Formats: sequence, C-alpha cells, structure tokens
Amino acid sequence: MTHAIDLKVAELLSSRLCHELVGSAGAIGNGIELIQDSLEDREGLNGTIGPDDEMQLDALKLVEQSAQQVISRLKFYRMAYGFAGHQASNIAELRSIAQSFVGDGKVRLSWPLPPIVPDLRDGDGKLVLNLIAMAVEGLPRGGEIEVVMDETALILTLTGDDCNLHQDLQAATDIAAPVDTLTARTVHGFWTALLADKAGRRIEIGAPSANRLVIQASLVD
Repeated sequence: MTHAIDLKVAELLSSRLCHELVGSAGAIGNGIELIQDSLEDREGLNGTIGPDDEMQLDALKLVEQSAQQVISRLKFYRMAYGFAGHQASNIAELRSIAQSFVGDGKVRLSWPLPPIVPDLRDGDGKLVLNLIAMAVEGLPRGGEIEVVMDETALILTLTGDDCNLHQDLQAATDIAAPVDTLTARTVHGFWTALLADKAGRRIEIGAPSANRLVIQASLVD
C-alpha cells in the first residue's frame, strides 16, 4: 500500500474519531452549564448558597475547563490529522486553532501576522499545525514557539529551558524510516514528514543552542 493511500485512510479515520468525540465533549459542556444555572438560580432565590453548593460550583468549573480543553484539542487534531486540514488556508484561523491548543499549558505561541498575509501552498496549513504539535514536545519545561512563514520555508523557533527533540523522534522525521520501528511516541514525526513530502518540503531540525532550537520545512529544489 502506498503512503498516499495510507495518508487518506488515516485522515478519514481521524476525522471520524474527532467528529464522534467532539459531540460528546460538547454535550458534557452543555450539561455543566445546566447544573451551574440551577445552582445560581437557587442562590438567587435564597440570597446565598451553602458550602456544599460552593464546592459543587468550584468542581463544575474545573470540569468545564477540562471539557473546553478537550474540545480545543479535538478541533486542532481534526485539522492536523483529519481530512479537513487540506482546506486549511486561512492563517488567522490556523493561528487561533493553534493558540487554543497550546494555550492551556506551559508553552506560549508567537505567530505574528505580516501586513500582507501570504497565500499558503497546498498542504502548508496542515503541515504547520503538525510542526507546532511536534515543537510542543521539544519544550518539556515550557517556553515559546515562534512561527514564521515566508515564500520558501515554514520556520518554528523554540526557546525554553532544555528545549530539544528526542533523537528517536528526530529520526522518525525521515520518510525513509522503517515503519515497523515507529512507536506511539515517534509516529507523529513520521506523519509530519509524510505531510512535508506531499507538500514538496523537507523537514530540517537544527542543533539546540543556548536553549534555542529551530525546526523548519523548506521547499525541495
């Protein structure tokens, strides 16, 4: 089976999975809102709420935050792994999806938009999201990811303590890597390499220096 067929099957399966899960996550959020409204209505009637109700509200807020985080991640994965990512061409929308993905953790995303936003080549939107997901793994202690997109390259600069990508993950970014050597930890690197190859690009990972690492996907001559 060719990589092209593998990619489409994987994308369609990812789309189906994300579609099924995001509905359930949304239902959880709606249920939480109903319970919160009920408790707040009780407060309005009585003028106050008891300690047990306060604890319930605090617990519901935590569950609500977790549900929103799940929804944000599913939206990201749907674009990064699913078939919908092929239509991803709006840089502002891509940035918003990526911000929501990293926004709940220790990693900050810096993705300034130029005065004139360039047109994306086919596959670049999906590819840059996968590069961002890979970059997050390179910042185990948190830090910043700066995204720059020019006419020839997608460039991600990682800054943070001990920033680096594990050697096995770096090795997996070679499309010639044997599939039977991939693991759950490294498969994302191989997937990203396949997307880069399909977009006519090659992934290049620099050597970490002074808590700084550069990952880029350059056009192949």
